[in-house]
Amino acid sequence: IFQVPGEDIDDSKKYLAYIELYSPPSRNKIHEMYKVTRSDNPRRVVMRLTKIRQGCMLIPDFKGDVDEQWTSLNVLDRAKSFHVNNWQSKYSYQTLY
Repeated sequence: IFQVPGEDIDDSKKYLAYIELYSPPSRNKIHEMYKVTRSDNPRRVVMRLTKIRQGCMLIPDFKGDVDEQWTSLNVLDRAKSFHVNNWQSKYSYQTLY
């Protein structure tokens, strides 16, 4: 999240977010969470902060052993696929389901 400099800019256009987009979600029929995959060359966008409805929690897709190099600081860059946690709260359950 960043701010465009200048005093005469409307607040709704002043605050922007840099976003790296993942693959379109696919729903897992067992736990009903959506799976997304990070691309090696992700599509990136900058959009107004007012256009973002909510954030979401991503859970790495653990396949077999956990990579010991993963940390909370680098897992979004190192893991290839994730599940969107729609069980995080009642709000996310109703809006991400």
